[in-house]
Amino acid sequence: MGSITLVNAPDWDNGEAPLLASFHISGPFAVAAGKRLMVMQHLFQVSEKPRFPSAGRSNAIYFHVPWQEADEVHITVPAGMEVESLAPDDMVKLEYALYKVQQKQEAPNKIFSRRDFIMGQGLFDPDKYKEVKGFFDKVKADDDQPALVRLSPSVATTQ
Repeated sequence: MGSITLVNAPDWDNGEAPLLASFHISGPFAVAAGKRLMVMQHLFQVSEKPRFPSAGRSNAIYFHVPWQEADEVHITVPAGMEVESLAPDDMVKLEYALYKVQQKQEAPNKIFSRRDFIMGQGLFDPDKYKEVKGFFDKVKADDDQPALVRLSPSVATTQ
């Protein structure tokens, strides 16, 4: 089982400033894939379902308010393992929306991931459904791309 600990003191009472919270999360966030582990880099989106699963739509799309998400995640892989590959960086920009992901290796056993998402429009006519669906499908596909982690060569040769 894992644990989650709040490591800063967000300004809960200020309704004007962005709410910034930092957490230390530990737990099994990887899936075995042969001699490697697939590590999800965008932890806050792990259980997200596709937003628009239907192929078509006859009604308008309405989001209650425009919104923005900015997630920064630092992952330390288990001792004796190292990062083999990261999900690729990507950016999708539309007139009304932006999605950008960046990944980098901070050390042999550390991963940095940054995810920015902006939806700046709240109402879409049904004829925009295919474009909106395509945007959210791309976001979901990118969010689901894992990093690959393997045993460090020094550990692998001693086994």
